[in-house]
Amino acid sequence: MKKFYLIFLMVIILVGCQSNKTFQANKTFLTYKSAVEYGLQNEGITKDGIIDEIQVGGEQFIIFTNPNLGDSIAIANINVDKNGAYTWNLVGSRVVFAMCSDHHTPSVKDEIQTISRKKINFYLGTDKTKLAWMADVDSEELKYDEKRELYYIIREI
Repeated sequence: MKKFYLIFLMVIILVGCQSNKTFQANKTFLTYKSAVEYGLQNEGITKDGIIDEIQVGGEQFIIFTNPNLGDSIAIANINVDKNGAYTWNLVGSRVVFAMCSDHHTPSVKDEIQTISRKKINFYLGTDKTKLAWMADVDSEELKYDEKRELYYIIREI
């Protein structure tokens, strides 16, 4: 009987710990700035890691790089709920570019779904002509980050 109580107690503790982590992931803030600061701190990076802040389809996105995770590039969506509270939400997959010895140009297309159920396409690459073709856009629409030598575009589907 003691074993049963011990197992029951451990299950309660584990469920309580999992609930706490879920709550932290959806932490809300009164301001956009506070949500961004929390997200950057959570990622372990500074504002220098931000590549761009873009608004698409009424949604705010932050493209950032994290040198602590192999120079990965990721996207966060700052969501505003109906009560005006802001949350930092990672969306899509982290992308890591490694220059290949055969000089193939890496490029990525990712479809993202936001908390509000909007679908967004994210294109990222190092070759302007290839990325313009992938994204089916005029190359003038692409944004360029000189520091990281990356072209990118975010579009609503």
